[in-house]
Amino acid sequence: MNALDDWLERQWAVTPEAFSVMVEGAAIACRGWNLGAVDLPGIVLVHGFRAHAHWWDHIAPSLAGRFRVVALSLSGMGDSARREHYSRGQFGREITGVAQACGFDPAIVIAHSFGAVPALLAASAQAGDISRLIVIDCGLAPENGPAHEMDTNPQRMYPSRDAALGRFRLLPEGPSPVPKVRDYIALHSIREESDGWTWKFDPQQGRSLNEDAQRVNLPPVHIPVDVILGEQTSIMRPPNLAELVRITTDLGSPVVIPASEHHIMIDQPVALVGALRALLANDRAGK
Repeated sequence: MNALDDWLERQWAVTPEAFSVMVEGAAIACRGWNLGAVDLPGIVLVHGFRAHAHWWDHIAPSLAGRFRVVALSLSGMGDSARREHYSRGQFGREITGVAQACGFDPAIVIAHSFGAVPALLAASAQAGDISRLIVIDCGLAPENGPAHEMDTNPQRMYPSRDAALGRFRLLPEGPSPVPKVRDYIALHSIREESDGWTWKFDPQQGRSLNEDAQRVNLPPVHIPVDVILGEQTSIMRPPNLAELVRITTDLGSPVVIPASEHHIMIDQPVALVGALRALLANDRAGK
């Protein structure tokens, strides 16, 4: 076993507390580390589109020494309940609802990809609940630019667990995802139903999100914000970074992770932990 494999096995061996929080009528599935250390500040980890809380299982333990940490699955994703309709603002309220239920007053939020927009909306609308935000490689739509259209394909079913796992894809795939991490996340992305295996996410989400008025032209955010992006990212390009600059009043210098595309926790997990630890060591929320 090489050093990375050994590190990953030790991370995954730290068993989190699994629980759910009711937010606006939906049970939001959560995974918590070191939640009993009530004197420590709290971090909420937010995943990307159609992802889930398990994406953070190998990252969260490295943050739990100095923080209480919770990862949530947004409604309609992972093991959380589904809704009839979805919006980014509602996802933002799920973030703050989980933070409040965990006693984080206020919370630090770390959000990847799609999760960044709900986090930014929450930080703008409920600034007292969030002290600081770290955004990881998100594709914010430029001001007055076209919004990204979400997939609206119907539910896909597969005859076996292995057939479903064989169809797992990252979008974008990236040049060199760590196979063990990719396989672990894939395993927690599927579930068995009466007629086969399928993805955990609600395939109807795309329709609601494509109609969501909050998908473009974000309001200003006045708390400290930092950004981490992959050196080879195809998602957070200069126009997307410029939009983050436009809407924030206290943005730190971007941290670029070498040899990584968009899914940094899969491409370069150790480097991501190092970057997060370095940013968190600088208590910008206290300034």
